[in-house]
Amino acid sequence: MKQKPDKLNANKKLIVVSERFYPDSNAISIRMKYVVDSINAHKQFSTQIITATKVPRELNYNCVRTISAGSLRTNGVMLRLIRELIFGFEVGFRLLFKSYDALLLTSPPFFSGFIITLFTRLKRRPYFLDIRDYYPEVIFDLGYVKRDNLAGKILLSIERSWYRHCLKIFTVNRVIQLSIQNKINAKIEKIFLMRNGFDEKMFQSSVPKYPDFTVVFHANLAKLHNIDLVLDIISNCEKREPKIKFCIIGDGPEAYKIKEARLSNLNYIGPVAYEKIPGLIRKAHIGLSVLIDSNLTKGIVPVKVFEYIGVGIPVISAPGAEPDNILSEYTMGLSYSVLDIDGIVSGILKLRKNSKLYKQITGNIEKHRLLFSRQKIAKEYVNHIVLSLSENHSV
Repeated sequence: MKQKPDKLNANKKLIVVSERFYPDSNAISIRMKYVVDSINAHKQFSTQIITATKVPRELNYNCVRTISAGSLRTNGVMLRLIRELIFGFEVGFRLLFKSYDALLLTSPPFFSGFIITLFTRLKRRPYFLDIRDYYPEVIFDLGYVKRDNLAGKILLSIERSWYRHCLKIFTVNRVIQLSIQNKINAKIEKIFLMRNGFDEKMFQSSVPKYPDFTVVFHANLAKLHNIDLVLDIISNCEKREPKIKFCIIGDGPEAYKIKEARLSNLNYIGPVAYEKIPGLIRKAHIGLSVLIDSNLTKGIVPVKVFEYIGVGIPVISAPGAEPDNILSEYTMGLSYSVLDIDGIVSGILKLRKNSKLYKQITGNIEKHRLLFSRQKIAKEYVNHIVLSLSENHSV
């Protein structure tokens, strides 16, 4: 007869390592905020966050700030690698002298993450991985290392070891989930799909809207987000229907392209604090999400897609794939190929002119939006952690 898992003892200490954390507006920071909030509400845990972010005391998180600044937002491959290694060893040595029961680690970064989990294994503590960006596949796709040479094989070996020794893996999309499963020949139950979402308290629909029909694009303005395509869409709309306005929110290495654009229908707002984002995007009529079409973006559903859904506006997404599965399943928007600029522009015009279609989509969003609540998703996330630790006899 199968025994029931041991009941998890109260007051377990879970260390959360996230290079960036709230109030930083990075997607990793926001994702981990809701997970930590849900863990702390569970009452069986106390948490401590190790991060490079300066977290104000008034936010009431138990945080340890690293000396290392970490590697995110670092330009230059070698500088990023060096900073990543420094962050990994600093956190690893800190863990050697800490008392804790389990570790939750976010990725990226990849190399520091592997170093940190080696130190965790030295202390014989279980660890969980939260995989948001898929390394080392990113390194291969960017051409820094070839998959079939010695360095590539070493990276793949590190990746497999990382996954096999962890207790559970959480990831944000189906493509990464299935790929990890195939790489380590694991049962799918070890790898949980926990999508990003939106804060149901912050992201709510709004009336009135902007006076002009407005399309909002909110993103980290980096290589993965197809800024050239965004500008082509705006330029085409300017020619076909100049009354449609575009609002761009965000910052990053590709922001200069937007600043240099001379388009009469474009309003570039720039970087905005996380708390102010809902108030800006809820007044728009359509949310735009575009990525480059590559292996790096397969299965990616940007956080902004969920935030558009949260404020009740239809989403236009390119490329389709995983976002299309969500948008088409619940009829909450339109998906296109990145090559179909004419189709994307026509979709925007269709939603502006066809009020019946627009009301149908916004009605579907209102009906299904809470399926993607961060609060709901975070509770499920923590339930998996609790169950896994209760089944793990070393805790």
